[in-house]
Amino acid sequence: MKKRVILAVIAAYLLLFTPGGAGPNPRTLLAGSQGFSLIQWEITAFPEKWLNYVKGFIGLGSDSATLEEVEEFFAIGQDLRRAEDNLERAVTLGEGDIEDLHQALNAAEEEWARRRSPVEQTIEGLISSVVRDMRLTMKPLGIKELQFPPVDIRFGDSPRILTLSPRDRIEKQYSYLLDTNISVLDIEEMEDSFFTGQGLSALVVPPGGLATYPAVMSPFYSLEFTLRLAAHEWSHHYLTFYPLGRSYFGSDGRMITVNETLADLMGKEVGREAYFRLTGERLPDPPKNDGSQPPAPPDDPDRFDFNTEMRETRLRVDNLLAEGKVEEAETYMEERRQVFLDNGYLVRKLNQAYFAFYGSYATSAASSSPVGNELEDLRARFDTLEEMVEAIRQVGSYESYSKVLEENGGSLP
Repeated sequence: MKKRVILAVIAAYLLLFTPGGAGPNPRTLLAGSQGFSLIQWEITAFPEKWLNYVKGFIGLGSDSATLEEVEEFFAIGQDLRRAEDNLERAVTLGEGDIEDLHQALNAAEEEWARRRSPVEQTIEGLISSVVRDMRLTMKPLGIKELQFPPVDIRFGDSPRILTLSPRDRIEKQYSYLLDTNISVLDIEEMEDSFFTGQGLSALVVPPGGLATYPAVMSPFYSLEFTLRLAAHEWSHHYLTFYPLGRSYFGSDGRMITVNETLADLMGKEVGREAYFRLTGERLPDPPKNDGSQPPAPPDDPDRFDFNTEMRETRLRVDNLLAEGKVEEAETYMEERRQVFLDNGYLVRKLNQAYFAFYGSYATSAASSSPVGNELEDLRARFDTLEEMVEAIRQVGSYESYSKVLEENGGSLP
């Protein structure tokens, strides 16, 4: 009982610092009718999640999954995605037996839901053991060092995120959570309404995960990426108990980039170790990101390279906007979107809001921020992830972040 009370308190605390609540009332900005209620989601997800733990504890359900069961779960997730795509295509084009497709989707959903809880607990246990061994811990009561907060995830459809940016610059001005089931037509209408009615660039996207508590996770990714994503979302939970994590919700958008990039770095390192502990396989080291240098050319010079092309696009857009050429920048982005489409990349909309959202991750090709390179350099100066995180988690402003970089040698040569 005591554990459940503590977890409920954690959920309430983290709810206060969940992205999506900043800025004016979304109802006044045309999004209110499609809003996603975090409180309602927590009321539903949190008790259901811990009821499954109780069932496992008293022997009414499995409390973990084997590697084979985990792999089967992710294979079913791919079946579920295909079933959803097939149904959406049939409805859109008016082709195929919609009733049969509905039945196939329902069957995949039932099988996926039946296997969900043991896999969630397995992933939570893996991430917990890794962060504990890496000493990414704290003393919540000032007495005993604990792995805190507990790792808690929930597979399911993520709410959509509406990102708004000014047209004359790339800046995440506001972000709101929208209903999971909002249609593509409603999304397009909403984005157009912000553009024509508010003079804002808008983009609605489904995130891979969201740092609610439990963190909501998409079921459609690979095992490797899911472990990384689970560790990424837990990193946000962990950092929220320090000034760095709380700075995410301040007025300086640069601190969003610092938080997201650090969580990405932590997620990759923790996720890779979790993957090894589950499968016994070591993943190859990822290439070092360096935002100050152009990406290495692909092995095949004729092959279209998404990262290279997107980074080139971002830099050109930055230059055009800096010169006050807003309409020219928007025309250029649409031309570039067509290039991505022609090469098989389904970029639905490429605008200022696109770069504001994806540019929050400084290791992304959509970013022009130096933070990714800075944090990777900072990590290289410490023997362990624990030491690096301890050096930076107390910063609450970009100025204090810059000071930490200076104190630890600045950028690597």
